Amino acid sequence: MRRIVFFVITIMTAILVHPAGGTSYAGQFGWTKVQIEPTAAKIDLTASDGLVRVHVEEMLPNLCYRPAPVRYEVDLENRRVFLSDYAFVQEGVMCGMMVTPMSRTIELGMLPPGEWELWISDSEGKRQKADEFVVQ
Repeated sequence: MRRIVFFVITIMTAILVHPAGGTSYAGQFGWTKVQIEPTAAKIDLTASDGLVRVHVEEMLPNLCYRPAPVRYEVDLENRRVFLSDYAFVQEGVMCGMMVTPMSRTIELGMLPPGEWELWISDSEGKRQKADEFVVQ
């Protein structure tokens, strides 16, 4: 009987924390935007269109987390790209305890030729150099 009750609670939790529709949960009841630290961030210069892309890998800690838009800044003077990764988390509900790996690609556009650095922010907002790359 306990197994059935646990299973039903788990299924109901999954249904409650998977709202249908778009990816922006800002302003919806119980959702808060938090900064997270990517597990990896690498520059992709392989596209023939000349656009620079960043491939970001993340680990969301449980089913109450949803990816939020990644924010980035391009510092043309110092040739640095700063990346801050965010997620929405729903608080005050039971969540399925399952780590969720995710990956996504952010298009930075065309950058001037030269040597560049990619910096990422950790969950506390501190920046650290993640990668170096050369734009032809």
